[in-house]
Order: sequence, then C-alpha cells, then structure tokens
Amino acid sequence: MTKEEVNKPFIVINGVQISTEDLPAESQGIFNRLKKLIADKSELTLDLGENQASINFFSGILINVFNKSNLPAVDGLSDDVSPSDDEESDEDEDDDDVGKSNN
Repeated sequence: MTKEEVNKPFIVINGVQISTEDLPAESQGIFNRLKKLIADKSELTLDLGENQASINFFSGILINVFNKSNLPAVDGLSDDVSPSDDEESDEDEDDDDVGKSNN
C-alpha cells in the first residue's frame, strides 16, 4: 500500500473496503453521510460505556449505604421486628398455658 492509498477515506461494508474513488460522483454524498453515521455510532458507543460505568459506580454507592443502614440489631433481631410482635407472641404462649391448666 502506498501512502496515498492509506490516506484515502474508506468504509467497510460486509467485509468489503469501499473508498470514495470506487463510487460514482452521485454516491459521494451517501458515502459521506454513512461515514458520519458510523463515526457518530462509535462516539455514542463510547458515551454509553461511560454512562454505564457511572450507573454502576453510583449504584454501588447506594447499595453500600443501604446495606450499612440495614445491619441486624445488636440482639440479633432485625430492625423490622417491632415490640408489638414480641408481645403478641408472649400472649399466645400464656393462652396455651391456660388451656393446659383447664384440662
């Protein structure tokens, strides 16, 4: 390949390298538009990758904050168990004792 061949603008379609010189003059505009669309796609792909990396980063921060705020209580009970739940279970046990003593 000569330097002139290397510097020619080209695109690859289905594995075939096409340069502007290979096309009739009326197709030059289509070639240029397609070349721009391919460049735009490459830029958007890069932007999407950066966007996904940012989403992953900030999601990780929120997950860490959530996990730290939902640690089990010191007793070993989780925060979602309320005292009223414990009282109900104690009353149920008392009812069982009363039923046994009547028999």
